Amino acid sequence: MSSALRVSLIGFVVLVAGCPGQADPVADSSPPLEQGLGELGFPDGHGLDGPAADGAGDGPAADGPAADGPATDGPAAGDGPAAGDGPPGADLWPKSDALKTCAGDQDCKVFEDCCKCNAILTWQNMSSCKMACTDKACKTKLNLAAPVAYCAAERCFLGDGTACSSDADCKLVNDCCSCLALPIAIATPGCNISTCPVPSCTASQIPSAQAKCVSGTCRLVP
Repeated sequence: MSSALRVSLIGFVVLVAGCPGQADPVADSSPPLEQGLGELGFPDGHGLDGPAADGAGDGPAADGPAADGPATDGPAAGDGPAAGDGPPGADLWPKSDALKTCAGDQDCKVFEDCCKCNAILTWQNMSSCKMACTDKACKTKLNLAAPVAYCAAERCFLGDGTACSSDADCKLVNDCCSCLALPIAIATPGCNISTCPVPSCTASQIPSAQAKCVSGTCRLVP
């Protein structure tokens, strides 16, 4: 090692050794954290936008899922079938009581197919059976040659259009199957029901019905 290098090293050692007890300049010059924050306008370190210094969590809320569960939307109160709706087929009759009765012959009509022969109101409808036939039920079941519908006691009844000249030309059929006023020339329809609580005319609310010739045809008269 050269003499000049040795002299330089000795001088450096002496310089360092000549400063005993000197504090660490970095450690001594740094002010406390609270002091620095106070000088910046945040006394005691509070008021920052971060979490509170005391550890009280300003972080995510500890609340769990809201107590309210999914909305249980059910049918609105009072919803459901309209009041007064009847079973299928209830629309056979009009809703108004005034329309359930006839006021004259113009309110009645004959409905017949291979299975049924009925006198119904003109605004009624009936379903037809699918049976095929040559003669319809008015002829095969009731022996009516010329079926007609007329109004008696505010109800529609079946009759036959065969002309009559007096009450003597008519007869009453009142059994468990039919309530009819027929010309005496027409055979009485058969009935396979031998006993019933009341005869058909009583069930039709004309218990005292008579068969009379009215306007040239046989009709029921209450």
